[in-house]
Parts: sequence; C-alpha cells; structure tokens
Amino acid sequence: MTYEKELYIDVRYKHIEIDEETESEKVILNDVVKRIKIGTVPIMVKSSNCALYDMSAEEKINVGECQYDEGGYFIVNGGEKIIVA
Repeated sequence: MTYEKELYIDVRYKHIEIDEETESEKVILNDVVKRIKIGTVPIMVKSSNCALYDMSAEEKINVGECQYDEGGYFIVNGGEKIIVA
C-alpha cells in the first residue's frame, strides 16, 4: 500500500484553420479543457496534503494513529521511506 495522491493537468487548446487565399484565421475549437491524469506522487505523512495534518491528538488516537508520531516520512509499497539530507 502506498500513501499517494493522483496528479492531473488541465489541457487547453485551440484549433485554428488558416485560409491561404485571404490569409485569415478561423477558430474551429476554442479553449477546450480536458483533465488528464499524469501519474501519482507519494504524500508525506503529516504534510499539508495529509489527512492527519489538522487532527488533534485525541482525533489521531480515535483513528488508530499514534499521537506522538511526528510524520515527515513516506509510505511506499507498505514500508516507511525516509529522505536523509
């Protein structure tokens, strides 16, 4: 199990045809938005994107978390991963 979030981008595009005789542009499609999933990224435990971020110690205990856990690590494939600088 990996604690992650899906990443999406919004693509906007125009389709323009140019009439070579009059050198004028004709917009066929304008500003179409398509949401595309580009992947997933791991979420750091206790970061602002984590579900535990704003929980009080009592709320953490109620959901089965340790109230003393400081976070700052990732859960990837069921194991804790730490970045050491």
